[in-house]
Amino acid sequence: GQWKSFEDMYRQGYTKSLSVSNFSPAQLDCILKNSVATIKPPVVNQLPYSVAYHPGNAVDENKKRGILVQAWAPLGGSLGGRFNSSLRGTCAQI
Repeated sequence: GQWKSFEDMYRQGYTKSLSVSNFSPAQLDCILKNSVATIKPPVVNQLPYSVAYHPGNAVDENKKRGILVQAWAPLGGSLGGRFNSSLRGTCAQI
């Protein structure tokens, strides 16, 4: 499937690393166990992660698999204004 194609690109030197975005632990396990991902597992999993939204044990679950978490929208940009005015003011001061 698709992950195998990514690994082929890696083997051919088209990319230095492979990453995923918004993968759940089950999806990570699928590519780690059911493919040749042992050749080049994902380095990073981009997740929606911020001070306003940090889903459970997402960092720990990725870490167990040797995958780094990179936050997208770390200041909550895609969360539709979940920051209250006090938190926005604090961020503005930083």
